[in-house]
Amino acid sequence: MNIVVCIKVVIDPLLSSTDLMIDPVRSRIVARESGQQVVNGFDEQALEAALRLKDNIPGTVITLMSVGKQVPWDVLRKLMALDVDNALVIDGSAGDSHDPRVIAAILAAAVQRLEGVDLVICGRQASDWDNAQVPIRLAGNLGWPCLTLAREVKMVGKEIQVRRVLLDGWQDMSAKPPAVITVTSELGELRYPTMKGRLAAMKRQPNVWSISDLGNEFVEATELVEIQMIHHPKESNCHFIDGESGQSKGEQLAAVLMSSGLI
Repeated sequence: MNIVVCIKVVIDPLLSSTDLMIDPVRSRIVARESGQQVVNGFDEQALEAALRLKDNIPGTVITLMSVGKQVPWDVLRKLMALDVDNALVIDGSAGDSHDPRVIAAILAAAVQRLEGVDLVICGRQASDWDNAQVPIRLAGNLGWPCLTLAREVKMVGKEIQVRRVLLDGWQDMSAKPPAVITVTSELGELRYPTMKGRLAAMKRQPNVWSISDLGNEFVEATELVEIQMIHHPKESNCHFIDGESGQSKGEQLAAVLMSSGLI
């Protein structure tokens, strides 16, 4: 079985707001310092689903696929410490798009170029935009069935079966490959790599394709409405009240509040 796992690098969702800033050129929130990016959590669980299939299906090949402008390989490298066969980075400015339609089209073109792909597994959504559109659009572009919100993935005979999370229980679904699957957090955390795997990952490098290699022109939808972001820096002043007695301090405080128009 040939499995592609889609991976997105995002800002660490555990960062505090003081560690973030607005990039006016890219019109998005970015980390103030480099090295504050991580693999999207749901995508780690998508890789775990692929690894569980590989544990039970001999000959399974897993390929990581990530799209973006200058995707940080040092963030993705830790995933190569696991039983992953290949990594493919698709580099280009179009990969930095806000438009999920564009990202899904790029991924679909890359999957078609790889040929022989049986499954594409994605996290249910990314922690930066949380729109959950790319996997479904990807399946639509490929013309494949899409099995969403899987907490369990297994191969039974010639069909891929998933147990889908519902608000009040679960739903069993199945499809014949090729198919796209989205994985949710109920599947469980990504396994830990071995020390041998960690050392081997330090020497591994991804295959890099340019978006132009895919032979298509990926352009954002012209009907998008651009919203200008205006950031007003927060300013604060601290005034210390000195005095020999509580009464004196109180009088000074009242004077400050009255002069500021607060009382």
